[in-house]
Amino acid sequence: MVMKLSQRLRATGSVVATGQIGTPGHTLQAERDVLLGRIAAHPSMTSRALAAELATSGVHASQMAPDRQPAGQFR
Repeated sequence: MVMKLSQRLRATGSVVATGQIGTPGHTLQAERDVLLGRIAAHPSMTSRALAAELATSGVHASQMAPDRQPAGQFR
């Protein structure tokens, strides 16, 4: 830990941690309407099936991504 702090201090002049890269939670924002439509049409569809459908259109998504949100909520 001390070694990392020393390296960060030399490299940046500060020991403050860097921020998170990217925008968390918005990976599937562009596909939101498509996903909500598919879920409405097939409420029993699994997250694995949703991920497979996204993959056919070139979108990589974990089969667990939709499950991380509270029921029925997308950011």
